[in-house]
Amino acid sequence: MKNNLESISLNFDSLLDINPSLYIVITTNLYIIGVSEAFINFTFTKKNKIMGKELLETFPFFENNISANIENNFNLSESIKCVIENRKPIKTEAQKYKIPIPANYIEKYLELNIIPVLFEKNEVLCLIIKIEDVTEFEKMKKNLDEQMKRRNELEMSEKLHINELNKSELRFTKLFNLSPIPIFLINISDLRIVQANKYFSNLVHLNSNQIIGKTGFELGIFDMMNYEKLTKSIIKSGGKISEFEINIFNDVKEIRKMQISSEMIEIDNCFCFLIAMNDITQQKQLENNLLEFNHFLDTVLENIPNSVFVKDANTLNYIKINKAFETLFNSSQNELIGKTDYHLFSKEIADEQQKLEKEIIENKKLSIVDEEPFVSQNGLKWIRTKKIPVYDNNKPLYLIGISEDITERKKQQDSILQLNKELEAFSYSVSHDLRAPLRAVTGYAKILDEDYSTILDNEGKRILHTISENAEKMGHLIDNLLTFSRLGRKEILKKETDMNEIVNKAISEINKSTTHNSTIVYNNLHPIYADTELMVQVMINFIENAIKYSSKVLEPLIEIKSEITGNEVIYCIKDNGAGFDMRYYDKLFGVFQRLHTMDEFEGTGVGLAIIQRIINKHGGKVWAEGKVEKGATFYFSLQTK
Repeated sequence: MKNNLESISLNFDSLLDINPSLYIVITTNLYIIGVSEAFINFTFTKKNKIMGKELLETFPFFENNISANIENNFNLSESIKCVIENRKPIKTEAQKYKIPIPANYIEKYLELNIIPVLFEKNEVLCLIIKIEDVTEFEKMKKNLDEQMKRRNELEMSEKLHINELNKSELRFTKLFNLSPIPIFLINISDLRIVQANKYFSNLVHLNSNQIIGKTGFELGIFDMMNYEKLTKSIIKSGGKISEFEINIFNDVKEIRKMQISSEMIEIDNCFCFLIAMNDITQQKQLENNLLEFNHFLDTVLENIPNSVFVKDANTLNYIKINKAFETLFNSSQNELIGKTDYHLFSKEIADEQQKLEKEIIENKKLSIVDEEPFVSQNGLKWIRTKKIPVYDNNKPLYLIGISEDITERKKQQDSILQLNKELEAFSYSVSHDLRAPLRAVTGYAKILDEDYSTILDNEGKRILHTISENAEKMGHLIDNLLTFSRLGRKEILKKETDMNEIVNKAISEINKSTTHNSTIVYNNLHPIYADTELMVQVMINFIENAIKYSSKVLEPLIEIKSEITGNEVIYCIKDNGAGFDMRYYDKLFGVFQRLHTMDEFEGTGVGLAIIQRIINKHGGKVWAEGKVEKGATFYFSLQTK
């Protein structure tokens, strides 16, 4: 225990040396093991003269308080015993002490808070005594009591007004009880509650009998620190305070944030503080939530890779930009806040921007500026910006813009478009130029067959047949390649299209050139806004593909369906044929890409590529699912308008 106390003493020394409050640390037998510098100065003593000494022998004034109210006299040694026995702190009411000073003494009002420091097995290791000088507060309270007493004496002499006062008090009582906010009265002399309305009772979940005659601290509805702060503020202000914020607790430990206002009034010849409370819990919660949300938004805003700006909807001045915006436009917050687009762009571009943004705010709709050029220090750049107006009660507040630097993407797109044009021209040229030699091969093969078949042996006839057959296949391949290349240049002519008629026409075309035993099921297909001629080509290619790959099953079945999802129509073409391995899905829509050999299924490998190109030109998507020997399902989606 001795070692523990020595260790505690050393620890308290370092802590108390920097503490501005009055503290004493004592053992359970009242020997001093620590004091704060503030206490040394307060008692005009020296630390080395009092350490290790018995507390009451060294400072006998603690046991000899001179409080006027004998009932409230405080015995320090008895209180210390009580703290040690119960292992709980005790805080005293203000007591008056004579503090010795050189050649004299001073009178001080002190509040003592005795706190046990518990060790192993809940034993008291030592005690901390915190001393608070409340002399000024007590003097103010005493002065106020005296003022109230004089005022009361004067008021008592005004007997002519007693009846009127009684009537006023009656009216006050009615208003007090009917008021929809919590109100209570506390006696000036002892700060105890003398009256409370039902809204106050409901707030603290206590009835009138439990409230009257108690202080707010005794009721457990305030913590000690807040209650002292409140009462001191009321007394110091002469009873008049407003918008004082404090936490209040009810019996289920629910915390409510209240805003308090008070006035001094006289009720039944007794001066009281009238305290009205306004519940601001929800308001504070909303404020905290808003602060947290704003902090979250600021964090997100600063760290997203896209450039973001916020403008005043009325002036179109910048009021907020993020780091990405600063980097993109090479301008800082300080340079741009309060400025307009004329600070960033040329007058011509800024005029255009402001005209567009005013239209966006007026129309109250999100707008996307797809390709917006501006000249930066690093040359010409292109950005894509979403601009969103923000309103409150139909009043425009802000314009939010989210910009993306698409300079590199635009360069790549331009390069791809140029490359596609070159590839299309090359494909067309090659396909067209191949027709002449192919016609020669086909023609000479036909002459050989007609004029020299009698002198050719069987092997020669076989070779000649192979030449003719492959020339025919190459002719189909060239036709498909030309069709594919022409699609790049073909203009899309969209109109309302009945897909039932399209499928019916596609099946008729297929039946003219193909013999098959497939059952094709379709009905009630949703209409679409598309190029009718190209949609016929799409359905011919899909159905021919399904017929070909289901030709080896006993009962081939092809089902065509559609459904609307949002603003899209999704079409589905399903067969029960050979299917495909999803591992090779990336080859499915490629030109000349095949997932089966020519011996298994004939074809040029261009049909699905043509479908994808047509659907992409319409702004739609194509995809597929399949399992080997379990059939395949192809999908494509198009906008309804």
